[in-house]
Amino acid sequence: MSATLKDYLFSPRNGFDAKSLAIQLPASSNRPAEISYEQLQSLIRQLEQQLASLQLPKGAVVSSSLVNNAEFVTLFLATAQQGFIAAPLNPNYKEAEVEFYLDDTKSQLLVVPVGTLQGKGASEGALAAAAAAKKLGVRTVEVVLDVERMQIKLCDTNGDLPKGTPQSSVPDDVALVLHTSGTTGRPKAVPLTQKNLCATMHNIQDSYALTQKDKTFLVMPLFHVHGLVCGLLSSLHAGGAVVIPPRFSAASFWNEFVDTHANWYTAVPTIHQILLSTPKPDPMPTLRFIRSCSSSLSPSTFHALEDAFGTPVLEAYAMTEAAHQMTTNFLPPGKRKPGTVGLGAGVEVKILDDHGVELPVGENGEVCVRGPNVTKGYLNNEKANRDSFFRTAYNNCPPESDGFLRTGDQGRKDEDDNLVLTGRIKELINRSGEKISPLEIDSAMLMISGIQEAVSFAIPDEMYGEKVGAVVVPEHGADVNQKSIQDALSDKLIKFKIPEKIWITDAIPKTATGKIQRRNVAKAFVDPFFSHTNMSNARMKRVTREIAACANDSEDGITVEMIDESPFHLVGTFSGPVESPFDQGVFKVDIVVPEGYPFQPLQMRFITKVYHPNISSQSGAICLDILKDQWTPIYTLKSMLLSLRSLLCSPEPNDPQDAEVAKHYINDFASYEETARIWTAIYASNDQGEKTADDCTVYPADIDAEHNKKFTDVI
Repeated sequence: MSATLKDYLFSPRNGFDAKSLAIQLPASSNRPAEISYEQLQSLIRQLEQQLASLQLPKGAVVSSSLVNNAEFVTLFLATAQQGFIAAPLNPNYKEAEVEFYLDDTKSQLLVVPVGTLQGKGASEGALAAAAAAKKLGVRTVEVVLDVERMQIKLCDTNGDLPKGTPQSSVPDDVALVLHTSGTTGRPKAVPLTQKNLCATMHNIQDSYALTQKDKTFLVMPLFHVHGLVCGLLSSLHAGGAVVIPPRFSAASFWNEFVDTHANWYTAVPTIHQILLSTPKPDPMPTLRFIRSCSSSLSPSTFHALEDAFGTPVLEAYAMTEAAHQMTTNFLPPGKRKPGTVGLGAGVEVKILDDHGVELPVGENGEVCVRGPNVTKGYLNNEKANRDSFFRTAYNNCPPESDGFLRTGDQGRKDEDDNLVLTGRIKELINRSGEKISPLEIDSAMLMISGIQEAVSFAIPDEMYGEKVGAVVVPEHGADVNQKSIQDALSDKLIKFKIPEKIWITDAIPKTATGKIQRRNVAKAFVDPFFSHTNMSNARMKRVTREIAACANDSEDGITVEMIDESPFHLVGTFSGPVESPFDQGVFKVDIVVPEGYPFQPLQMRFITKVYHPNISSQSGAICLDILKDQWTPIYTLKSMLLSLRSLLCSPEPNDPQDAEVAKHYINDFASYEETARIWTAIYASNDQGEKTADDCTVYPADIDAEHNKKFTDVI
């Protein structure tokens, strides 16, 4: 199989029409558009020419910090098609994380969203990426797409990049490098060639009989091999279309799925569970199948999905080192066995012992794979290559096992050759498909002042499969707690890596030789903890039910969205009360659901800046009795957001959160209302970019010029 991405995506083939739809940007992207294969090729050529002007050597690494959008797709394909290596980064990474990945791949270019270099409307992640690149001396450019004119360009602070003559790629060129966490702590760089990616694209297209008539709705991030290879590339290889929203939203998913006439999607079990908890769409979508991958799908969720949507659910098994898919359950009339991950799909799958000897049916061993989709080895990591591959040259395995990748997963084959996963040999934490190295977390915790010992591990979780837990031994006299540790880690680790449960203890269990065995530590602390999980399960069920209730009732103008796919960290949105200074505004609230919910109050603060006596103009903190001592379990997400809307038009200036605003309210109510109205226009309108501080001409009564500037400056 010798082909390049360009061959697999754009070469003439049976029934292929270059004018047919390739990429669709739905309403949630704020710039709905349809891009044909012909137009996509044109956009790719435009970027290829500008990339060529940089005169980077073949094999140069081009990193990016972009959300799911047409810019990501175009940049990835333009990079790979001329022999460069794409290295997409999670756009939410912290600066230190970006710095590591840029340095590890020796990136020569970083591409960020428009506005980043000037700091205009850029996300924290984009700014962090640009800062890391500047520290390392990596050139940074912005990508700008005009969907109306179908023009795309790269630019920096000096203007648009010139045009050059693009190079070409060959099947053995590395097209993509992604990192996967390792048990040694240091993430491992996985190079995937054009040939590797094309092999998986073919396997997926063949497994699910994808054609030009299919359209998938992308819910997985494109910086992840799941979203990039299965969601995007395999669909384009089949000549089908891909709907690309900027992020997954449970509230809008089914409406947009139906509106765009999508007929399949692939996701992690967490997302399937969330969609099951939302109201069924009306009309029901015409689904050809639902695919699940990246972590284990429970049989109960499998059956619930099939019952709810009347379509086959196909569970697959994948890893980055295999360019994603290795095994899958197949469409009818093929058998689909809940609890298994199906059969090898264009890949050899064997169960081997520690010496590379194949084990008989039904016996547990290490799952090992070999095929044209599997990477030849990790970048600059000979130890990992020796540990992760059977090679006759250096570990004396049987010749028939030479070249097999050791997945680190334990499993067996049943009598029908289906693969059953039974556990993990490695200690990686698998949070909804994101593989997390516990040693990376240990290292970050040990950098915190006052921590003497720290060890992290997986905690079983109903929603995510696993989440991160940790045990910490503080130094003598040190004052550390779960929140202080989590706060300290927030500058070092992306959110999903931060331990959600931290035990503070005097000593960590060790072996007779003084070694810490992670599994023993986890067992010592997690098992007693899970004897008290009934409340945790009740919390999960209630929150998912309340999220679904908000999604089902749009009349009140209230929405609730998850952050990082977590039902316990949310953003609530509501429209301002009519006939008030907050009318026409849209207000966002950060919501954290505590472990004791609903017996403990929701933790809420305004993200949108609000001029109000009971809301901090700086932090968004809220002074409201039902968020404190007057809380009762009868309150819900929706009722609390409605209460905040009521608070906006019913201030309590004698019990203020912001004393200066309260003073303004009491001394000159008309001036207060006008200032609140201006703040709403600036900070809570859907067209914030057209307002400036010069529009704020009201001077609050009895507040000096310096304070007035604080209340009217636009940030």
